[in-house]
Amino acid sequence: MTNHSSKRNLIGLVPILLFVILAASVLSILLSSADTYASITERGNSTYTTRTAAQYISTKLHQSDGVVGVEIFGQDTAVTITETINNQEYITRIYCYEGYLYELFSNALADMSPEDGEKLLPMDSMTATVDNGLLTIDIAGQRIVFAIRANKEG
Repeated sequence: MTNHSSKRNLIGLVPILLFVILAASVLSILLSSADTYASITERGNSTYTTRTAAQYISTKLHQSDGVVGVEIFGQDTAVTITETINNQEYITRIYCYEGYLYELFSNALADMSPEDGEKLLPMDSMTATVDNGLLTIDIAGQRIVFAIRANKEG
């Protein structure tokens, strides 16, 4: 009888072991999927911010009738658009400051600082240079090049 009884115990144990193996497999798949989803979401958010900033700057440049340049503003570079409105010269600066993309529109003679601008969207870094009529902007490691009318080299 003991031989028959231990066979029943083993037969009853097999479904439990299969369930535990199945549960462990499902759990490991869920955990790896969650990590993959998190990394894809993070990459997507980063790409969204970079694309949005690039599109914003591109739109500002294409809408402008002014002269585009680059200047040191605060500690970093700023893309500048200089325009004459009602015989007054105004300047629009687009720059990165304290982790955000900013825009500042002011009279060209006004003494302005980076914190005076309007905060647009989160951004780690932006650098800009002008060389032979090409404005090159690096936004968080992505390079964007525009053909422009430039007035300053940076």
